[in-house]
Amino acid sequence: MISINEITRIFDKKEVIINEKETLLNYHLKIKSESPFRNYEEVISLLEHIPVRDIWSLKVNFSYDVSCCLKRGNDYSLFIIEVVQNNDCFSDGEEIEIEIDITKNFEGNQLSIYNFEIVKDFLFNKNYSDFLELFCNLRKEHDFIHFICLNNDVELKTSFIFISNKDFSDNSSEFNFRDQLEKRDQICNINWKEYINLCPNDLAITNYKNIDDKTLDYLKTIKLFLSIISIADFSTLENNLLKINIYGFRMIEFEIDLSKNILVNDEFSRIFEWLYFDGNIFDKSQIVRNILTLHCRYIDILQIDKTVLDSIKSNYKLYLKENVDRYIEVTNQISIYLNQTSDSIAEMTHSFTTKFKNNLLLFLTFFFTTMIMGTISAGKIENIFNNDIAYIVYAFLILSFIYLIISILDYRQNKKRLFRKFDRNKNFYKEFIDESDIDRLYKETYNLDIEIEEMNSFVLRYSIFWFFSIITILAVVYYFNGVAY
Repeated sequence: MISINEITRIFDKKEVIINEKETLLNYHLKIKSESPFRNYEEVISLLEHIPVRDIWSLKVNFSYDVSCCLKRGNDYSLFIIEVVQNNDCFSDGEEIEIEIDITKNFEGNQLSIYNFEIVKDFLFNKNYSDFLELFCNLRKEHDFIHFICLNNDVELKTSFIFISNKDFSDNSSEFNFRDQLEKRDQICNINWKEYINLCPNDLAITNYKNIDDKTLDYLKTIKLFLSIISIADFSTLENNLLKINIYGFRMIEFEIDLSKNILVNDEFSRIFEWLYFDGNIFDKSQIVRNILTLHCRYIDILQIDKTVLDSIKSNYKLYLKENVDRYIEVTNQISIYLNQTSDSIAEMTHSFTTKFKNNLLLFLTFFFTTMIMGTISAGKIENIFNNDIAYIVYAFLILSFIYLIISILDYRQNKKRLFRKFDRNKNFYKEFIDESDIDRLYKETYNLDIEIEEMNSFVLRYSIFWFFSIITILAVVYYFNGVAY
């Protein structure tokens, strides 16, 4: 770790003029002295403590055309020899300039800050448009940035930036900013020269130490701006002037000059969190905009209070209740239809068995009538069958077999019709309820495959019984007909 203060303390403050400049990627220190530069070894020793990710250079100007330069990795001995030689030529009234330049580089997500007070002025005295442009570009490369303060005991933590004098920080975030941006882009239109890839939570301060109120207010204003554009229908940012349009029960337009001492209203942050962290973004955004346009009929949008979010939540509960009532109505309709489907399957099974019973009853009636009438006329049972009656029975059995085939085909056709109707009904309700919810309702409430499988098994048993009944009757008739002759 390097302390710039230690370098400046090497020089007598009465004899030197110190000038510092720093941006995010560069640091420049200039020291003007009217005494020979004899502290070069101490300065070089301190420069060696600069983090290896940064590149430093030391330059000593003895006059407009005489200077000695040293860069990290160069041979220090040659530089010292040159400085000593030029010090020997130093005369009273001359002025020596010592310049230290540091080019800062990212190491992962870490970046050095050598004088936080200077960087703070560089960052937080910008207009808001320039600040956003800078950090939107940083966001393209980094999910978060750790600014390591090498000379200041400060701390400022958000989900995106962490400024501290600690060497490491775990800046894990509980929210997915990409998911928030995707939702925002679906419901909001933002007109600016860059794509704003920052969310309000990115600059929501979670912890700070030794940070002045002006800096905190600046970040709060940025957070307010990001919250508003994530709620409004249309937003335009020109330097520090924010223009917004919100369409709800009515249309409202506002202009907010961010450069003025505006009221930093946390209600927008709370509305943003309620809007983006749960539920359907489209439904919730419309409710938010409806309530905002009603509340802002006679007041400035920045003057809203907690009653706005309370009203939004109440309206959303009413909206959900209406949806719940509709949901219950639809699920009841599904339940009724599934019960009807079960009844249809039972009716198909009953229809098949009825056909079998009617067929069997008709034949038995004919058979026993033939036996009784034949016995009465012939006087004995072995003479009840003749060829004519046997042929009629054979014809009846053939028709019964054909009727069995027709009944099976009719059952299969009805089953296909039932499946088509079932799928058509299921697809119809997908327009009102989420597809996964429909699948859950149908599977938990009713299992068509099981019912069909049971019906298939039932029809198969009756078909086999029907078929063997025909074979049995055919064998009996054939036997008695043979005995008669």
